[in-house]
Amino acid sequence: MSNDASCDAAFFALPRIRPSDAPDVVDGVHVVQRTLMQRPAHQQYRQWGEEKGSGSAS
Repeated sequence: MSNDASCDAAFFALPRIRPSDAPDVVDGVHVVQRTLMQRPAHQQYRQWGEEKGSGSAS
């Protein structure tokens, strides 16, 4: 199980105090997932840009 799945599973294992908290937690987990998934993509784009920049000059 991934860490983000463990985090939301731990939250949902807690006693429910306010049902309206659940959608906020789901949205928050998705924000974190998107942010973390963008990091490798951003690094790859920078690498591609550096590779293109070191090619022949136009």
